[in-house]
Amino acid sequence: MQDPTNYSYKVYDNINEHLILEWKKLEENSNCNVFQTIDWVSHWYEYIGKNYTKELFIVFIFSNKTLIGIFPLCIKKSLFVNILLWTGYPFNDLAFPLISNEINFNKNIFINTFKEIIDKSKIRIDLIYFKNQVENNKGSELLNPLTGFFKKKSIQDLNYYVDCSKKIPVLNRSKLDKFNKTPKLDFIFDVTDKEERKRIIKFILDNKEIQFIGNKSWNFLKIKNYRLFLENISKNTIISYIKTNDNIIVAAHFGYMYKSIYYYILPVYNPVFHNIAPGLNLLNLLITNLYSKNYKFLDLTIGSEIYKVNFSNSCLKIYCYNNYYSFLGFLYYLLFILFKNHLKKSRLYSMSKKIYYNFKNE
Repeated sequence: MQDPTNYSYKVYDNINEHLILEWKKLEENSNCNVFQTIDWVSHWYEYIGKNYTKELFIVFIFSNKTLIGIFPLCIKKSLFVNILLWTGYPFNDLAFPLISNEINFNKNIFINTFKEIIDKSKIRIDLIYFKNQVENNKGSELLNPLTGFFKKKSIQDLNYYVDCSKKIPVLNRSKLDKFNKTPKLDFIFDVTDKEERKRIIKFILDNKEIQFIGNKSWNFLKIKNYRLFLENISKNTIISYIKTNDNIIVAAHFGYMYKSIYYYILPVYNPVFHNIAPGLNLLNLLITNLYSKNYKFLDLTIGSEIYKVNFSNSCLKIYCYNNYYSFLGFLYYLLFILFKNHLKKSRLYSMSKKIYYNFKNE
């Protein structure tokens, strides 16, 4: 791997044909994940980013005029504060830049270059808030310089996954046996018929919304453009489901497939069939199929749910990086990020959230 001694850069505030062409070239020569492909980022910007962000802030980094890295970022304005974020909110589960497979970033030069990018930005940047960052992508030793080179980072969550080169995880046999004894059920790994895909996606989103309401968690699907984003995305998506012989959906999943990695995103099941553990059995069938098709990984994405721990055989840490560049940025970080994170852990927050939810739904 090369270790370049100097960098140049260009910041784009829009997506144009030249950017798309260069981005796709680097995708072929990098170990990026699906959330940083130009198809995914463009789709996000079309449905969400135009309204969510103040401006795109896509950084191209060059070494001797050769493109070696892309950092898909954006600037969001909150109150009077300009915040630099990864693109993709709220659907970017794993943030990682596109980095050429032939390059090793030099720590000191990268830090100085990144500081210059911030200082010379045409829009004042008050705060950096990089969430959901992985240190390296699966199957690669390339380090994310935004987690490897900067000290002000904290462990945010865990990313469990199944490495298909390792032994398949041992699962709860009683739940699998009960499911296998249920007659007349079919599993379809990848639905290709357009009308059937629409039907299943509607089932997934409708039932996911019911689940969010029942769990009293954030129901992002009530936001029109968030739902449209999921309904209309097609590139690299796989729709899988279990159905009865009379075409009733038992369980379904919306996921991505990119570079031999299957991303586990939105699973749901029909509550009528809850006694045969349809969700767990759907995941088991997905894992079994991925092993048989010689895929590299099943990525369970962000979150430490018990079923992810049980089904996985590998794990990565997910980091958050914050830094403020102005007094306004410092105040925002103190009041709206640091304090909010501490508040979320308190019993008072849980009680007040419950009271608010009940009042709202009376």
